Amino acid sequence: AETRSRFLGPLAHVEALQGDLCRAERHVAQVRSGPPDPHGGSAQAHALLAQAWIDLERADYAGARGHLDSLDEVVHGPDAWLATSHALLDAKLSIALGTPEAATRALATRAGSAPASRSDDWLSELVTVVRAEALIASGEPDRAMALLTPVPRHAVVEAMVTAALARRTVGDLRGALAVLSRAVTDLDHAPLSVQIEAWLLEARMADDQRRTERSKLLTDRALRSATREGMRRAVMRDWSWLRRTVER
Repeated sequence: AETRSRFLGPLAHVEALQGDLCRAERHVAQVRSGPPDPHGGSAQAHALLAQAWIDLERADYAGARGHLDSLDEVVHGPDAWLATSHALLDAKLSIALGTPEAATRALATRAGSAPASRSDDWLSELVTVVRAEALIASGEPDRAMALLTPVPRHAVVEAMVTAALARRTVGDLRGALAVLSRAVTDLDHAPLSVQIEAWLLEARMADDQRRTERSKLLTDRALRSATREGMRRAVMRDWSWLRRTVER
């Protein structure tokens, strides 16, 4: 039982990062109800971070902040995965709350740091992607595009979706669609929140081009996927447009 509990924490963490929120939630509950972790509390730390990611994606920002604040020790700990995930979550929470400058500060200590292993490459590159998201939210899409050039090797889809958003923000609709089309090939392997954001971004651009049926198809796909996992944050970026579209 101890061995099982030890691995359930990291498993829940990965599932939460990928957007498999319902399964992650079940595994978090199993860790919390299981025996104490004999390995320094690593499983519990992973489980708490998993719960914080679940709270973020479900737009329970107070819950996410509470779990983050209870894990301040992992920021300076030896586990690069925990520390980077904590910083990414802190930054994404700041962006969601409308304080992108705080997101930039949260990622400052992680930017440019070498990954501890190949398995950390994706998370390390996500730091660059989320920094670009913060720049877009701060009204600096050109800087965001520069930050994502060249495209990261491991967080390719996340980077392309963010770059497409930056291009749309500066009015380059054709460029945004071109970048987004390059991401479609591997979109199925990206975290669910990224898939939903990509579908809604393309749906909005299709709406701009008066391609109503394409816009409806993508919006329906995004909302069905979000509903399945109770994922709210991913649909809130274009909330006003989304409400008008659904009502129409």
